[in-house]
Amino acid sequence: MKKYCLILIQFISALILVASSAYAAPYIGGVMRISEWAGYYTDGDGVVSPGGGGQDFDIEKIGLFMDDTKLYIGLQTGFDITGDNKVDNIEGGDFALDFGDDGSFEFGFRYDISSSGTINSVKLYHANSWDDPSPHSSSTPWRMNAIDGNALASTSNGSINAAFGKSTGWWGWPYGDTHYTLEASVNLSVLTDKLKAINTNGYHFDRVTAHWTMGCGNDVLETTMTKNFDYNPVPEPATLLLFGMGLLGAGALGRKKIRESKAEKSEA
Repeated sequence: MKKYCLILIQFISALILVASSAYAAPYIGGVMRISEWAGYYTDGDGVVSPGGGGQDFDIEKIGLFMDDTKLYIGLQTGFDITGDNKVDNIEGGDFALDFGDDGSFEFGFRYDISSSGTINSVKLYHANSWDDPSPHSSSTPWRMNAIDGNALASTSNGSINAAFGKSTGWWGWPYGDTHYTLEASVNLSVLTDKLKAINTNGYHFDRVTAHWTMGCGNDVLETTMTKNFDYNPVPEPATLLLFGMGLLGAGALGRKKIRESKAEKSEA
């Protein structure tokens, strides 16, 4: 009877663990609810800095969350990221990711959202270089200048899940202003596979930073999450072969010395 009770307790505990893990990840619905993003976002506090422009250039929230399988991003701004993605002829930026928090920003999400709020595409690229905003270049990076080939993932083939929302009032702050929200998720393996390809000698990252700004750099917002990424490449077959041959040689030499030592003792 005790055995069955123990099994039942373990099963219930497993269900609770799965449920809590699933609840921890933000829901991709186009609304950055604080209850979902708590602890994994930075609030802009309504301050437009280092430039100006008021609500139209305000970045309100930026979020970054990772579990064992997926990476989640969130962006809420007063800047209109729909249509031609421009406000007063200033273009919105790409959503930048920096593994290692060293300013390299290896990846960027680029989005295309229609003026009606339909997501045409959200794509993830490996970035080779970035453009700086102007005149507030301290808000860098702004937009990917050079990308490495084709997109690593995209909503067009289902490898990115994304949602857009436009809101006023209840979900927005300050009350009555218009807010534009983009949420997306992608499999972590897409990024780690690329990191392995560009860091062939291995890597260690313990911090990841998300960053967004617009072309003028009037406002900028970042958030950082602590998570370990370690990769040590497996030795190539040729290296393993040489290592194995070395072990065999060392073993043979050792056996030879043992035989010689026994022979010397028997002669004595």
